Amino acid sequence: EAAARVVLTTPGKIATVAIFLGVLVLGVVGLTQLYVDWKLEWYFPDDSYVASFLDDNEKFFSSGTSYNIHTADSDVFESREQFQELNSSCYSWEFNVPSSVSFFWDDFVSQTPEAMTMEREEFYANLFQYYKSTTACGMPGVMRWESEACEKCAEGGGPESRTCSSADLLKGVRHTRGSATFKLEFSNGGQRRYETLTKTRDEMKRIFGSELEAFPFSSSFTSWEEVGIIEGELLRNLLFAGVVIVVVVFGVIQDVKVSFCTVVSTCLVIVETAGCLYFWDVTI
Repeated sequence: EAAARVVLTTPGKIATVAIFLGVLVLGVVGLTQLYVDWKLEWYFPDDSYVASFLDDNEKFFSSGTSYNIHTADSDVFESREQFQELNSSCYSWEFNVPSSVSFFWDDFVSQTPEAMTMEREEFYANLFQYYKSTTACGMPGVMRWESEACEKCAEGGGPESRTCSSADLLKGVRHTRGSATFKLEFSNGGQRRYETLTKTRDEMKRIFGSELEAFPFSSSFTSWEEVGIIEGELLRNLLFAGVVIVVVVFGVIQDVKVSFCTVVSTCLVIVETAGCLYFWDVTI
């Protein structure tokens, strides 16, 4: 009762309005700075051995995330220009560690400088010899030939699979694989991870014209995708919650003015609470 009398005085009213406006401004500022961030590692308890391992690994052996570069259903001979650009781009992208890039095209072209001007039969004959040498050196899986006979021949199968005819070679290569590593600063943080993944996909799509013909992949990407979903889900859930609040308030309180004030107050509370999350170092 004593506190109520103080609040109802002129100084009390001014102080109350000032405090609430200050909290509102703080909430709005924090809300504009709030960002989406999510990591799979956060699911592990802080005192678990997995969390301890991840912390020590990041502290003493931190490195970027490795990923594979896949091309599928894209004839290598017909797409030589795209492969040349993809190879150059992998070394020039700011988010890649240049020394980590391993792509067959760079090595193949350095061994066969005339690759860009060869006819189809000569091109695939040279590429097959290169593939046989990489397979023999313990580097299988850099490409997949359309002809099973060529694949078995390159892998050194039994006597019945040691020949690969010109017709088999002309069927070409449809699937290839390389690898690279993202720099640590581009893969350390939920939002930054997602942006790096999205940019890499967009670049490969730009080069080949389809995200199904060339794309990056890593088992880590399955959790990175969550960041791209969270923000949309949050906005949708807030919209649904807001509609429910309005319906319930106007349905329970018959006075329109009182209902309106209640809805506005509830919205301000949500803004202030969400904005303060930023200052508590809590992300979406």
